[in-house]
Amino acid sequence: MSFEIDLYTFLNDNITTTGNVSSNITNTNENDYLIYTKITTSTTYSHDGSDKIETARYQFDGYAQKKIDALNIIEEVQELLDNFHGWMGDTRVQGVFVLDEFDDYEDETGLYRNETELKFQYYK
Repeated sequence: MSFEIDLYTFLNDNITTTGNVSSNITNTNENDYLIYTKITTSTTYSHDGSDKIETARYQFDGYAQKKIDALNIIEEVQELLDNFHGWMGDTRVQGVFVLDEFDDYEDETGLYRNETELKFQYYK
């Protein structure tokens, strides 16, 4: 399995503030939901080649009709993943770190959005 599948399964099994977890932005017809997107990945190399450790930066967006609900979604993501290490499905995760967070109101959707970015380090 890939890390992306393991991450989706982990989130879907553990997030309780919303039942709508997706990496697909077209899920915007729901009231409260979590969308996540991979921003960048990089692999660590030494003179001997790949160290088989990949670093990925993901953006997580919690959407809700109430600001507090969007915040609760992202706080649950952070509590679940910040400083996580261990197995996520078939992927051995070395560490997860919260990088930043901010919020906004989107006029187009009429929803509050709270966003956080996390860095994952895992064995490929």
